[in-house]
Amino acid sequence: MKRLRNMKSNVGSALIIVLVAFMFITILIASVFFIASSNTSQLTSQNYGIQSYYLARSGAESTYQALTTSNPSLLTQFASGSLSRSDTISFEEGTADITVVGYNEGTKRRIRITSVGEVDGTNVSRVAILEFNYEDYGDIKWSR
Repeated sequence: MKRLRNMKSNVGSALIIVLVAFMFITILIASVFFIASSNTSQLTSQNYGIQSYYLARSGAESTYQALTTSNPSLLTQFASGSLSRSDTISFEEGTADITVVGYNEGTKRRIRITSVGEVDGTNVSRVAILEFNYEDYGDIKWSR
């Protein structure tokens, strides 16, 4: 009889333990999924950032190549004053918006190519800036 009374007082405690354990495991699994999802979106964003930077860099390099190897030279329009020209270069993965500006730095004439790369279908963009001397195309400087 004593045993029966003891069992009646413990009825339901196993259910409570199982429910608490189930809740703990559910919270643990949800946390793992949240962290994995967060890491995946961060990786995607970083990937778009890297692609955008290389699009910007490719745009600046293509513009530099076009300016310095064209015949007649496209650089003559930047010989004096602060003239600015803009254009867009399309690549397979996205675009690069190019701005070319001629300016004076002390006694030297310099050209600055600013390129903003953007991957198609995203709002992620990066900037690459290429500067060089007008006369000898030397003293090339990259900045971001």
